[in-house]
Amino acid sequence: MLKVIRLQAVHASMDQAEIETIMDAVTIAEIKKTDSNPMIKAYSVGHEGIADGSFKAEKGESYVKSAMLYMKGLIYEIAAKMKPKTPVFFQHSTKANEKRIQVGQVVGTGVIEKEGKEHAVAAVHILPAHIDDHLDIASIETNLTAVEDPSGQGYIATGIDSIPALTISSSKIDAPGFEGATMWGMFRALQTTEEDTMTQEQILKAIADGKFTLTTLFGKETLLADADVVAAIAEKTQAYQTAADSAQRMATERDTASTAKIAELETQIGTLTGNLTKATLKDTLAEVIGDTKLPANRQKFIDTQLTGLDIKGTTPEAIKAELQTWYTGQQTVMDSYGLPTEDAPVVPGDPNTITPPIKTPVVAPPGKTPVNDGLPPELSPTGNDLVSPEFAAVSQQIAGAGLAIKE
Repeated sequence: MLKVIRLQAVHASMDQAEIETIMDAVTIAEIKKTDSNPMIKAYSVGHEGIADGSFKAEKGESYVKSAMLYMKGLIYEIAAKMKPKTPVFFQHSTKANEKRIQVGQVVGTGVIEKEGKEHAVAAVHILPAHIDDHLDIASIETNLTAVEDPSGQGYIATGIDSIPALTISSSKIDAPGFEGATMWGMFRALQTTEEDTMTQEQILKAIADGKFTLTTLFGKETLLADADVVAAIAEKTQAYQTAADSAQRMATERDTASTAKIAELETQIGTLTGNLTKATLKDTLAEVIGDTKLPANRQKFIDTQLTGLDIKGTTPEAIKAELQTWYTGQQTVMDSYGLPTEDAPVVPGDPNTITPPIKTPVVAPPGKTPVNDGLPPELSPTGNDLVSPEFAAVSQQIAGAGLAIKE
């Protein structure tokens, strides 16, 4: 059987059915044991928007006035934190250990929409001694968390810790923090009756009217034990996992493509750097040689050899190292050919100071066609079958450098 509250409106600006849906029948039944005709007043204790309240910081010494913005979600949290039997006092207390006057207790809470705003509503049983008191405004006493409003106009409430008490007072002596935190109606709780079990339609309507959630009604454990709920969660989880896998795969493909592109660009940069460095081989060789000044014949030999040099390195460091090895080898070649290690002193009028290049007439042996390659017949492949073209090329360079080749 279901306990149902029947109310009689004494004065109300709200639908009687709305207040009946938020009443706690068990608490009312207990009250009626000592108060056969209880007076119930419905108050809005908070709504969406700005409230001007008194607040004290966690370690503050005094209360300060400040604007506080309450979002829609926080209104539902206020309604959920107000429990049946929460004491209701006359006015706020700002002094420690002050003896307070209790004028009632909470017998029901809920969220009701009015004029486009969601209101946290509390149904309060007014103790018989205070029925005739002018108590038309309400407020909550709570510990809350808040952040500063970026606009500098106050604070934004972000969470409610608990609501240990409510206060009600008279608009003749106090002003509510919320502009709309006023009494919405007075009702007499006529009786609690037991009715037959509600139909499914009635249950669904009651849930919708009371804006209850399944978790509130049944608890998480009960819902998670339901096979349909488990299957639905599994389906959603699989869908999320599939989406996550797809996103991960796309990210991996994108990263792979990016890595390949980066490698390609690095190769291109290396090639361009190598080409640029090769274009400045003489400057790089000068770094390798350092302050050493080569004799004219050796310098000419090096310049000639450098023209056809094929550098394999692509980085400045690799090219310099390769040139160092090459130059060391060239020094050995020049030494083997007897190229002077220093220039002969210049003697004015002495024609022997600079050795002129050797120009040997080409005399071809029998059966050979003379070729004017500037080499003696015995050093030219045109005059000597034992001379290779490579050796002849080196001999030519030496001759061009002014070194006499002794027969």
